[in-house]
Amino acid sequence: MACSTARAALALSLVMAGALAPVCAELRAQEYPNRPIRIISQTPPGGSGDVIARLFAEHLANAWKQTVVVENKTGGGGAVAALFVTHSEPDGYTLFVSTPTITAFRIFQKTVDFDIDRDLTPISLLITTPYLVAVNSGVPSKTMAEFIAYTKANPGKVSYSGFGSGQMMAVEWLKQKSGADLVRIPFKGESPALQGLITNDVQMSFHSLLALAPFVDAGKVRLLAVTSHKRLNNYPDVATVAETVPGFEVTAWFGLLGPKGLPPDVTAKLADAAASFVQRPDIAQKLQALGVQPTSSTPDEFRNLLSTEVARWLDVAQRAAITGE
Repeated sequence: MACSTARAALALSLVMAGALAPVCAELRAQEYPNRPIRIISQTPPGGSGDVIARLFAEHLANAWKQTVVVENKTGGGGAVAALFVTHSEPDGYTLFVSTPTITAFRIFQKTVDFDIDRDLTPISLLITTPYLVAVNSGVPSKTMAEFIAYTKANPGKVSYSGFGSGQMMAVEWLKQKSGADLVRIPFKGESPALQGLITNDVQMSFHSLLALAPFVDAGKVRLLAVTSHKRLNNYPDVATVAETVPGFEVTAWFGLLGPKGLPPDVTAKLADAAASFVQRPDIAQKLQALGVQPTSSTPDEFRNLLSTEVARWLDVAQRAAITGE
């Protein structure tokens, strides 16, 4: 009889636990956040990623009436920031604003024990922006097709600036899909790379619109194409790369992630906050002034994007025989 009573009590407790689980999750979501949140930025203060992280932090602080701070942890192509977040408690109080560099860690960061699926929880995109294909004004090509032909006619003599793993892999993918003959010249950061393009130390580069616009207007560089699936409203005469190289489309992004194991209810609440962030007209105006498009996503959509890019860049690296340290 005692054993039967014990089994009945255990069964009842399990049933009650199952019934209470959704209630506990709802209560946790209602209580979150009840203390300060920190957002880790992999870019230095003043960089575009830092600006976006701070705009989102301000949005959260105003919406949730809670302190939200941004901490810059640079180095290792984003590895320092990523590893810091992966070792943080998965409670929603340490978040990560990252870039496509994390999708190439397995290629370039051989000594870093990091895996997106294993170590991070995707929450939402925050912005997207295409690369613009720019050439030095001295390059005779006026179109993407002419430039590809120009590189083939001058093998080993036409170079591009490589200043980030995401940007570099995008150019390498263009080489593979088009047959363009381009030599990579490494640079430490977008500003030095852009300077190299202006001085003709390199003849071509992928850059953001924000970085390029002043030099396009001054006639120092020429835009050949945009890597998005459609042309830009402010540069309607600039063709997409895909018009010349079918199937080529690359979009840079900044996204919000947390440590692995972030509770689904907290993840959902943060994803909702990201959606409301990009829908604010004042935020949209500020982001568009930076040359980027406010863009949110569901956690699953963001996870699928990350998986697609990891697989793509691993394939590109293998074909190009690119290895990390």
